[in-house]
Amino acid sequence: MSFEDILRQWEENERRADSETQRRRRDHLESLLDRYPPDAAEKGDVDAAGGSPAGPRGGPRPASLPIDDEIDLHGLTVEEALAATGRFIEAGLAGGYRKVLIVHGKGLHSQNGGVLGAAVRRFIEKHPDTGAMGTPKQRDGGSGALWVVLRHRSR
Repeated sequence: MSFEDILRQWEENERRADSETQRRRRDHLESLLDRYPPDAAEKGDVDAAGGSPAGPRGGPRPASLPIDDEIDLHGLTVEEALAATGRFIEAGLAGGYRKVLIVHGKGLHSQNGGVLGAAVRRFIEKHPDTGAMGTPKQRDGGSGALWVVLRHRSR
């Protein structure tokens, strides 16, 4: 094998590696957009009535989806709450739900302040079957709750 052949092969491998890195980076950015969609008001996608017409892929925006089910974690320990949340997500997936509400409370009556909210948020961020999440309107729990879009994967 000549030096020219080696050089050509090396350059081709570099191009392949660059395109693979770009594909992984693009996939990662798309997954971040799925989980944390841009705010409609920031993007200018809010219509005259204040609603957001469509999500990043043409479907409804996650915040505008109706809540299909909810769970209330008040009074549970962190471990109990995370286990209940995991079971709730599995049940939601089995039931075909798209968006669920997790009420964790604000921790106003806890000795150590609100610990469930942060623990539940971390759990949801790492869960492979959850997508976008956010704080619901005040009537749905405000900062004491979290709405979550469930990801239905084809098997």
